[in-house]
Order: sequence, then C-alpha cells, then structure tokens
Amino acid sequence: MRKSTIIRKIQEAAVELGRVPRKKEFSYAAQAVEAFGSWNEALAAAGYPHHPKVTAETLKQKLDERVEELGRIPKAQEFQPHYQVALKRYGSWKNALKALGYGGFTPEEQLKQEVFAFYEKHKRTPKRGELEHGNAIAKCFGGGSFNRAMQALGLDPATANGLSNDDLIKKIQNKAEELGRIPIATDVEQFSTIMRRFGSWNNALKAAGFETWKKTHNSHIMISDQELLSDIQILILSKEGKRPLFREYAHGGLCLKRFGKWSHAVDKALEDPYHTMEAAKQIWAKRQRFSE
Repeated sequence: MRKSTIIRKIQEAAVELGRVPRKKEFSYAAQAVEAFGSWNEALAAAGYPHHPKVTAETLKQKLDERVEELGRIPKAQEFQPHYQVALKRYGSWKNALKALGYGGFTPEEQLKQEVFAFYEKHKRTPKRGELEHGNAIAKCFGGGSFNRAMQALGLDPATANGLSNDDLIKKIQNKAEELGRIPIATDVEQFSTIMRRFGSWNNALKAAGFETWKKTHNSHIMISDQELLSDIQILILSKEGKRPLFREYAHGGLCLKRFGKWSHAVDKALEDPYHTMEAAKQIWAKRQRFSE
C-alpha cells in the first residue's frame, strides 16, 4: 500500500473517531509500520506527532502536583491519565508510590497531611465536614471526637464545643491583641458559640474586660436615622472599610424598616448624608485607644 494511501486512511480514521486512532484500531497498522518503520512515524507523517514517552521524572512531577492539589496522596483512580502508565511501569499502585517517593507514608500520616494541607491553604483549623476523611481523622486521633483530634494534632478546634467559658474569653482577648482593637463578633471563629454561652456579644466583651456597644435610647422609635447610620459607620471603620453584616448590628431590624434593605442602610451610611463620618472616626479611634 502506498504511503499516501496509508496517510489518507489514518486521517479518515481520526475524523471518524474524533481523535488519533490507536494502532490496534487501525485495520492497516501492519502496512503502516512496514511503510514508515513504526506506528509513531506513520502518525507523524499523517500530521499527528506522537507524544514523547512519559519519564519517571514526569510521573514524579505529576504526582507531586496531585498531592499538593488534594492535600494527600491520591488514590489510583485519582491519578488519571497517568495511572495506567504508572501501573504498567511499576506493576502496582503501591509499587509506583514507593518508586516515586511516597512509599513511606502510613495511613495516619496521610490523614495528618490532609489536615495540615487544609490549614496551610485556609490559615485556620478545618471542620470535620470540610475534609474528605474527617470521620477517619476523628477516629484515628481523637477516639471519634474531631475536636479532640485537632487538639491532639496541636490545633485549636474550629468549633468551641470542647472549650470552657474561660477558654472562649481568652480567645476574645487574644483576638483583640492580634487585631489591635476590640473584636466584633465575626472576628472570632467561635463567635456563634460565644454568643450562645454568654447571651450576646456585648456580654462576652464585658466578661473579657472590654468596652461594649452602648445603647443610649430606651426605644427603637427614639433612634434617629442619623444615629443608625453613624453606628453603621463605626462598624465599617471597625472592619477596616469592609461592609458589615446584618447580624453584626443590634438594630439591624430597625434598619430594614427604615431603609428597606440592610444593603441600602450600609450604602446610605457610606454616602454620609448627615456628615457624621468624622465623628464616627473619632469615636472609633477612642475605642481603639481603650483597647491598647
């Protein structure tokens, strides 16, 4: 068979399959090898240069990338499309891992690696549901308790179920020292538990020895729009310019009645219609000095 005919048939097969044909799929593979010297050379002549052989260095690089991506050693099926190459070359996935530098990992080390990969990426302790092997980690290091597992690994639990009230107060004080100001609720990871334990964020701040947001009115009706917007401005300053959340303001419900939406109230505060931003800055500066 002429070379030009073989090339045409390879191209026709590629169009029909929607990809480059494999040697075993091509009816004239023997003729192609005879005419061009090898199947790869025949593909190259047809305009489909073959991929270079995957080296051990390439497999190692791909495996390192996959480990970094997953935060743990991948399972065999998670190493596609290179798994078949590794299997063919090393005989088994276990042998491949060993040859590529991951044979010394025990299951416990893999679980620990998953925890600390999350911690490095998100800069916080993971919760059980955020890890693929959260239940196994809890069982392995904490006897079934995820909080105890995190403590065993030297991390503070993301939830505060295992922490005393004194522990929670200490977290508020540590956060204040870290931020250089009195923390708002969402600055502290365990804020929902803190508010449940102490009844409110203000109560928790009092227990931690900090000044609290003070109510100066006996009734919501007596709070003017100007005062509401001024409070929101102080919240914005406390968050270094970020928009505060509805739950962070005690009179959020009143803002909904007055402005229709919480976002509208925040927008209005940023517009500063009553020229209260300068006064809000002075109030916030005073609170920061108090916390120093």
